[in-house]
Amino acid sequence: MKLPISEFARRSAVEPPEQAASALVPELPAAFRRYCARSVAKVAVELLSADEDGWCRQAHLSVGEVVIDGRDRIRVALWGASHSAANLSRSGRAVLMFTASEGVFEIRCNAAPLRLPGDHAHLSGFELAPIGVRNKEAPYARIVSGVTFRLIDEQETRRRWRSLRIALLAAAAYDGG
Repeated sequence: MKLPISEFARRSAVEPPEQAASALVPELPAAFRRYCARSVAKVAVELLSADEDGWCRQAHLSVGEVVIDGRDRIRVALWGASHSAANLSRSGRAVLMFTASEGVFEIRCNAAPLRLPGDHAHLSGFELAPIGVRNKEAPYARIVSGVTFRLIDEQETRRRWRSLRIALLAAAAYDGG
């Protein structure tokens, strides 16, 4: 059952964790859906993971490295040799932080590896299953910007992003074998 963010937060706070995790699926924020549907955006999604020592690692993902599949799973591509890819492989957990005019959204996810096809085999793909969503904006302030960037070669970057987004949607689950 899909729940709006406010109802998901209320019910998951009062129900036992195992019941909340299995019965409730958070609805992804509309602003995040709009972002993932775009072909170009100059705001990064932050992916947070914990390394073996418990320290937070942060990766900045562009719209070309994040898609939502038909089951409301988020698929991401990371550099294959990155700390973040190793952390997701080891822990199976990630947090996405996304900033929009509607707020600052924290999307907690379970992560499973994907096998990316062809030209993208040097990247590590992951399917993220949202298990919790919170709007972290404070009532006394409005966020005006997240991490923003400027593309150096926009035409080439857009071509690469299109190819990667298609590969992410076509990727098969990977069991490590």
